[in-house]
Amino acid sequence: MRRLAVAIGLGAVLAIAAAWTVVAVLAERDRAGAVAALQQENGNLALALEEHTARTLRSIDQVLQFARFEYLDHDGKIDLDEMAAAGLIDHGIVNVVLVADATGRIVATSRAVEGSSIAERELFSAHRDGGEDRLIVSRSSVGKLTGKPSMPLSRRISRPDGSFAGVAMASLNPDYFASYYRKVDLGAHGIVTLVGADGFARARRASGVSSSDEDMGGSTLLKAQRGAPTGNLLSTGRLDGVRRYMSYRTVADYGLVVAIGRSADEALAPVFERRRDSFAIAAAITLIVAAFAVVLIAGLARRERTRREAQRNEARFRATFDQARVGMAHVDLAGRFVKVNDALCAIAGHPRGELLGQHFAEFKFPEDRAAGERERERLLADGESRDFEVRYRHRGGGALWLAASVSLVRDPDGRPDYFVALIQDVTAARDAQERIRHQATHDLLTDLPNRALFLDRLGHAIRAARRRDGRAALLFLDLDRFKQVNDTLGHAAGDALLREVAQRLAGAVRASDTAARVGGDEFAVVLSELAAASDATLVAGKILRAMAPPMYFDGRELAITLSIGIAVFPVDGGDADALVRSADEAMFEAKHAGRNTFRVHSAAAPATLTQAA
Repeated sequence: MRRLAVAIGLGAVLAIAAAWTVVAVLAERDRAGAVAALQQENGNLALALEEHTARTLRSIDQVLQFARFEYLDHDGKIDLDEMAAAGLIDHGIVNVVLVADATGRIVATSRAVEGSSIAERELFSAHRDGGEDRLIVSRSSVGKLTGKPSMPLSRRISRPDGSFAGVAMASLNPDYFASYYRKVDLGAHGIVTLVGADGFARARRASGVSSSDEDMGGSTLLKAQRGAPTGNLLSTGRLDGVRRYMSYRTVADYGLVVAIGRSADEALAPVFERRRDSFAIAAAITLIVAAFAVVLIAGLARRERTRREAQRNEARFRATFDQARVGMAHVDLAGRFVKVNDALCAIAGHPRGELLGQHFAEFKFPEDRAAGERERERLLADGESRDFEVRYRHRGGGALWLAASVSLVRDPDGRPDYFVALIQDVTAARDAQERIRHQATHDLLTDLPNRALFLDRLGHAIRAARRRDGRAALLFLDLDRFKQVNDTLGHAAGDALLREVAQRLAGAVRASDTAARVGGDEFAVVLSELAAASDATLVAGKILRAMAPPMYFDGRELAITLSIGIAVFPVDGGDADALVRSADEAMFEAKHAGRNTFRVHSAAAPATLTQAA
């Protein structure tokens, strides 16, 4: 009996010890699993916020670079109000966009501001003295110019010779990020922050309160980020003392870090509740010596609660995925769509059933497929996020330009699992940019290259000729007695005559040459890859013959004649300015010789050589 009692007691002790051991191990696994799931969810949200932040900054940077281009292209004259009216400046995101000259004086704004100079601003000194062409994201503050919360973004304006010409600046409203962050449910004590490498927060929302410009220089977040650009950590907030599980990502090229955090107490409350249940079960096992049955019941209960929590997390993620305003997709490692949201279906014009299971290359033009496959292989090789614009086929058959941001997602063991793609339709913006670029380099009346593009093409032709030790030529053309047409028939007839001249001129030269309108009634032709200097006179003769047939305007016949001056590189000048001067002088010789002819200024041909129309 005693032995049986000892055996029962020993068995009870062993059973109780086994029960408590099992409970402790399962509780730790439960906690670790909850933490892993939390960090995964935080990481997905941090990735989405990083992409949103980077896209916002890129869009504003494009506005600044366009403003800089316009400022330089128009010799300091720029109308930002016109850009705002055209929709290039979104005042829902920025308070104001302005341009200051090399002295700091404000020369253009998209809205009225208080003050006339930014010379005393640290960002102005940084651009003036630094010389780097980069976007600077300064500390948030109440703007001296607008009187509103402001996160200044700025770029240096440099002249072609590299000298400092001024600063283009946008005042981003930090509340724009705060309003976006409010959409993310992180619990009562969650935190979303955008902090600069200088240690100061640009936008922050903690425990439901939005703020900016807090000093976070000694935070564990920035210490961790200096060691790795992305990661997870458990930290205690210096400002509110709340312990949080944090996930952060570095916003590349902008010196910013976006971080998502949930209160450890809130996030692990279900785990603590399950742990108390487990200890109660272990106590019951100790009292009633029913270790195995109770452990089984407790294990089943814990698994069920874990499953329900996973379902809730999946539902929250699916709601975020499906309701996102940008296109989102999960793509397997082979390149097939496994999950798409409604926004992507609307962009592509394909219902969900036509996308799922299909390889992304099936929706691209055949000539673009190889490049897309190379991007996929690079993502698999280096694992870094990539941003690019890609052309896709819309279901209706047209071309669709998409801005895609693709990241590789890894499983808990670090192995590649699938791709996440964020997609926006930028077809309209791309078309608008193409129209703006074309208008900036072409004459509005004739659609020929303007003086700026002409000088660029002339420079290219000279450099190409210099590399191959060859020749290039410049033909300078001036309409004979064009003022008489304007004076007698009016400017409408003059414009019609200029368009006809442009059309005939473009048809008389090779596609590899450049015909341009460089002034009111002045045209120019850049001839590249000449076999001999005499080829330029052949082209001049062809142009004169092309102008010989009369044109008609409003029932009246108009005769078109030109005086042409020819200069050949390198004998008439070693650079663009010298060739222009030589061609202009030769053109005036043709005028004095009676018009409707050409003259060659080159030492490669007799100065008296002429060709009548």
